[in-house]
Order: sequence, then C-alpha cells, then structure tokens
Amino acid sequence: MLRPLAAPFATGLVVFLLLTMMLHSREAIVDRVIRLSGLRQISLTTHALEETAVRVGSYLRSQSLINLIYGTVVYFGLLALGLPNAAVCGVTAGVLRFVPILGIWLGAALPVALAVAMFDGWGHLALVVSLFVVLELVANFVLEPWLYGKSTGLSSIGVVIAIVFWTWIWGGVGLVLAMPMTVCVLVFARQFPRLAAIPILLGEEQALSESARFYQRLLAGNGDDAGTILRASQVSPEHLSSLSGRMLARLDEIVIPALGTARQEHVRGAISEAQAVRVAEGARDVTLDWIGEQPIDAAPATETARPQTDVTCLSVNHESDGCLSTILAACFEHVGITARVPSTDLLLSEILREATDCGSRVILISAVSPSSGIHTRRLCKAVRRALPAAKLVVCAWNDAHSESTSNRSVPGSELVVTNLHDAINAAIDLQSVPGQHAQIPRAVPVLPEV
Repeated sequence: MLRPLAAPFATGLVVFLLLTMMLHSREAIVDRVIRLSGLRQISLTTHALEETAVRVGSYLRSQSLINLIYGTVVYFGLLALGLPNAAVCGVTAGVLRFVPILGIWLGAALPVALAVAMFDGWGHLALVVSLFVVLELVANFVLEPWLYGKSTGLSSIGVVIAIVFWTWIWGGVGLVLAMPMTVCVLVFARQFPRLAAIPILLGEEQALSESARFYQRLLAGNGDDAGTILRASQVSPEHLSSLSGRMLARLDEIVIPALGTARQEHVRGAISEAQAVRVAEGARDVTLDWIGEQPIDAAPATETARPQTDVTCLSVNHESDGCLSTILAACFEHVGITARVPSTDLLLSEILREATDCGSRVILISAVSPSSGIHTRRLCKAVRRALPAAKLVVCAWNDAHSESTSNRSVPGSELVVTNLHDAINAAIDLQSVPGQHAQIPRAVPVLPEV
C-alpha cells in the first residue's frame, strides 16, 4: 500500500536534493560546463548560459504572474457562485497550473466536484466549467502573449514530447520541470552543430524556408498548398503605393529560388526531366493565378506616366526559363507595360521574325542558373543580328555567385539582371527618354517591434 505513495515522494526528494546541490555549487558547475565545451568556446558557452537564464527566468516570472491572476479570479468567481472553500480552490488552481496541460484539469476537478455535491441540478456545474474555460482562453490568448517577453522556443509537439520524456524520467516532478529543463536543452543544442537535430525537431522555428516549402509542394504536385504559401504574406491595402514592388520582392524571394532549386536538382540528376517540367508548369500556373489576384498600383497624380514599352520575353532552352519568361511578362502587364512571350513551339528564326514585325524595342532573355552560357551567348548574338536596334537584357535568375551585376556582361547585351525588380526597371530605363523615369520602388522591409 505504501509503495505507490513512496515512489513519487522519493523521486521528489532526489530532485530536491539535486537542485539544492546545483544551486550551492552554481559557479563551479558553470566552470565545468565551459571546460566541457572547450576553452576555445568560452564566448559561445557563456552566450548559451545567458540565453538559457533569460528564457527560463522570463518563462517562470510570466507563468507565476499569470497563475497568480488565474487563482485570484478563480477565488472571486467561485465565491460569487456560492461554492464553499473558494480560497482553497483558487490556490489549488493557481499552483497546479504550473503543471503543463494536466494542471488545468486537476485544478478544476475540486470545484467541479464541490458543485456536483453541493447543488441540485446542473446550473452551478455549468457555471463552474464555463468559468474555467473562459479563464483558460483568456490566459492562453491574452495574458500569455502579452506577458511572455520571449517565447520558450518550443513548438506544440515539442511541449508534448518534453512532458512525456521528463515524466517518464522523473515522474510527477518531471512533469512540473518539463518546460524549464527542455528550454535549457534546446538553447544549448542551438549552439552546437552536432545537436542541430534537437531544435529542428522540438523548436518553433520554421524548418524550411518559404522557397523550399514552395518547391517541395510543387514537386509533390500540390499546387493548392504552393498557392497558400504565396498568399500567406498578402500586402495590406494601406500600402498601395508600393504594391508592385512588394509583389516583385515576394516573387524574388519564393518563386525564383524554387525554380533555381529545381534546375540544380535536375542538373545533378536528383529529379527527372518530367519532374522538373512539372515543377516549372506548377510554378507558372500558381504564380500567374496569384499575380492576377493582386490589385494594381494607384499611381500618384504627380507621378510622370510610365512610357508605353513594348517588350519581348525570350527563354534560353529549358522549361524553367520559359516559366520565368511568362511570369516576367505577367509582371510587365501588371504594371501597365505591354509584353509578349513567343510560343516555345516556334523555331528561333520564327521567333525573331515575330519580334521584328512587332517592333519590340526591348528584349529580355531568361536563363535560370545553373544554365548553359553557350546557349545564352548564342541566343544573344542571334537576337543582336536580327534586331540590331533593340535593347537586350539578360535575366540570370537565381545567380547566387554575384551580388552585383554591374561588373557582369554577356556579349551583345546591354545589361545583366538577377531579379524581377531590376528586370522591369531596366526595361523602362532602356527605352525611356530623358526626364521620363518612372521606376517601381523597391519594397521596404518592415522591421519587427522589439
């Protein structure tokens, strides 16, 4: 009979003794942790210890304040409902709320039992349950986001795994200490590359970048989820003056890197030609649909009207090149510039003849990196021979080897660009007359509040 009661008590006693010894030898333990991490990692280990103290201290202080408010409201609520021992129930609910997940229900069990035993009917029971439900909603969605200065850094699945693990190790005491202990482990794991799997699995940080997620959804043939990723960061109507710039920045951050990844994996043989084509076609369809949903910029009255540019968008030799040519043309159309994309079924001579007949003054050639430089140069020379008066711009998409394109050139071209914003502004500049520069402003990132 005593064994089930003695086991949790013994575990709690061992943890208490361990905590007491660790607090007594705190400085020595810090020195040993630094020595264990290596004398060359003193600054890194010190930073990890400071971050751990800040995160755990912030969590415990905020949780204590929330639980104090929670217990006080429970006391006054139960007192108003006429339940006996309202003070005991308030203190119990506030203390047990330190226990993740289970503490809420354990704290509500005593008032619920008293309501069932003391009153006839279900009215008081419903009021008691409603009190705890409303309090928990307010605590989760109002108090905790407001009072937590820094998040613990744990995802929801990480919280569950931490509770299961520490409860298995230390029983009920582990359940209480699960969050602080896991925060300590998570902070130290972030500082050491060999432990990177822990923050990836348990942390709240996004595991993949938006471009990587966009590419994975397209590779899996899930265009709906890919479209959701693009729509996840819609620009608010209050920023109409920079909508086009923000739209182009969004495409530069997500779509172009995704197509570049597909091209790289196709070159390495990681994906087949059919898969690369499927990714390119999916990116084209999803992006064109998203661009069509974007509102048109409202040009200020003092702004000089944009010149009516007639541009032709060509691609080098791959489906991803043609995809970005189509997206580029859609971006031109979105900002009020006429753009043409010749059919890929036509021969090069037919494409050039069509561009000549249309009188295109600006030609943009799309080449997704890594692309063949020979094919790009050959296409530039062919365009230059057919249209000697045209302005030629090479769009080297996803070119990560050059942060600036000012010192780069392709024979026969006027300019080399690597993003949609520069491509559109280059087309406007190359055909503009003096005093008629109406460029699209770049999107200015919004800094988060500190």
